[in-house]
Amino acid sequence: NVDEAYELINYSFTPEVGGATINEIGYNSAVIGASDFYSAETKALAQAIYPGDTASKLNPWPPEPPWYADARAEYANKFETA
Repeated sequence: NVDEAYELINYSFTPEVGGATINEIGYNSAVIGASDFYSAETKALAQAIYPGDTASKLNPWPPEPPWYADARAEYANKFETA
């Protein structure tokens, strides 16, 4: 059932479930707000791994140089028109 599949996806990406998941399995969650639901143990571990404001300085995607964006756009255009 497609509707039920989407409900499961929506449920899985709630902050409460994201926090519970990291508390249980230890993998970081991509869900915004999941850290609000960390257990005390998970919070302590996160502070040990990312002391101070280290976590706020993380960049999940490095800056993209303009030449790369241009080259990728050119390739994408060629691919789409082929």
